[in-house]
Amino acid sequence: VILNSVIQCFRGHNYLRKVFCNAINLMGSSGYIFVGDIMDQNLKQDLIDDLARFKEANR
Repeated sequence: VILNSVIQCFRGHNYLRKVFCNAINLMGSSGYIFVGDIMDQNLKQDLIDDLARFKEANR
């Protein structure tokens, strides 16, 4: 199961827990879950600000 660049779109940690539980149940005793490209919430506002500055500079 690959969860790449999608977790930040989930509506909350309970939904993430449900996705993990369902994935584990579907895999049975073998398989892997890859979770990639997770946004650092502490840097989210910096990203938003940088994107706004870029947009303003490149109108």
